Parts: sequence; C-alpha cells; structure tokens
Amino acid sequence: MTAGERRRSAAHAAGRGAPVARGAGALASVATTLLAIVGVAVLGWLAFAALTGAQLIVFKTGSMSPTMPQGAAAVVLPVPASDLEVGDVVTVQSHGSDLPVTHRIVAIEPAAAAPGATALTLRGDANTEDDQAPYVVTEAHRVVASMPGLGTVIALAQTPISMGVFTLVAALLVVRAFWPRRVPAGSETTEGTGTVTSGAAEAAETATAPNAPTDNVVPETAVPETAVPGARR
Repeated sequence: MTAGERRRSAAHAAGRGAPVARGAGALASVATTLLAIVGVAVLGWLAFAALTGAQLIVFKTGSMSPTMPQGAAAVVLPVPASDLEVGDVVTVQSHGSDLPVTHRIVAIEPAAAAPGATALTLRGDANTEDDQAPYVVTEAHRVVASMPGLGTVIALAQTPISMGVFTLVAALLVVRAFWPRRVPAGSETTEGTGTVTSGAAEAAETATAPNAPTDNVVPETAVPETAVPGARR
C-alpha cells in the first residue's frame, strides 16, 4: 500500500467516526448548558435569599390542596404580623413541634397575653376545620409564589444518588474541556505551510512524476549544417 493509499484509508476511517464524535460533542454541549443554567439559578437564589430573607418550603402533605398540593414548593418572605391579612398563606411554627405549618389565615386578632403580638387563626384549604389553636406571632413568612411538583424535584435532587450523578457529570465535563485535542487522521503538518491534506499530497505526487515535462525546460532545436569551403565530407 502506497503512502497516498494509507492516507486515504485513514481519512475514510476518520470520516466514518465523525458522526459519532459530533453526537458526543453535541450531548456534552447540552449537558454543559444545563449545568450552567442550574448553577446560575442556584447562585441567583442564594443572593436573593441573602438580601430578602426568603426561604423555600416544600409541602409534604396535601392540607393545602388543590392550591398547593403535596410535592409543591413555595417561596416565602418574612412579613411583620401587622401587615398580614385574612386570606394570606403563611408559614408559622406549629404548636408543640419543631416543624413549621403553612396554612391560610382565616382570622386575625390582637394577642391579649402578648402585647404587640397578633393571634392568627389558620386552616388548610383541604381541611374542614381550623387549626386547634391560634398562633401568636409578631412576624410570619408569607407565601409569594408556588409551583406544583417543584418540591418533588428538589427532594430527588438532594438524594445521594442524584448528588453523585451530578458530581460525576460535572467532573467528566471538566476533564473533557481540558483534554488535549487530537489532530484529525489523514492530515500532515509541514513547516511554514500549515496543514496539507491527503488529497493535496496525492496531487503533489502526480505533479512530480518522473519524466514529466516542465515549463522551464527549453526544447532542443536542430542546428542546420553549413558548408565550409575546403572541408571534405
């Protein structure tokens, strides 16, 4: 096999693998874009929470269905009790538990036993009765936005398996970004002239074939004989 044939064979093999390489590159680009979007969203949320005191809560029960069903997530902001109104959905500390409760305000009254505080009567949208006792507060977290299903996504993203997958994908993308690039098969680099492809090399071989006439060769011309006096033939 000549050098030209070897180059053509290598170029053909590289051409067959090109679609696979392009597909892998497109998939990596999509994954990088998604990770970048998630990273920007997380950083934006952290900055917003630091500036406003916002919190993200997840509904683990269906007491606020159908408005905020189980698995929904909501953004809450701290609000003075004096700014609350009947109909607001607020998060307060539940009675006798460290877990918060998020229900709708159905009544507001001044707290007689705590000057400056407010007694809130709450009820879940799916419940037929008010909560057992009013919540005495000076401040509460009011729901300003909610999205069904977002809480389930957040809970899944916090599992060890999901965290491991995210970490592995991020590590692979970083390695791919800094991995040395290979020169495509079938190409040669010559000093001062850049890259010469196999087709160009083959053309060069045919142009320099043996016994090929060139432009700078002067053809030989016949010199006519002249008769010289006294010379014998």
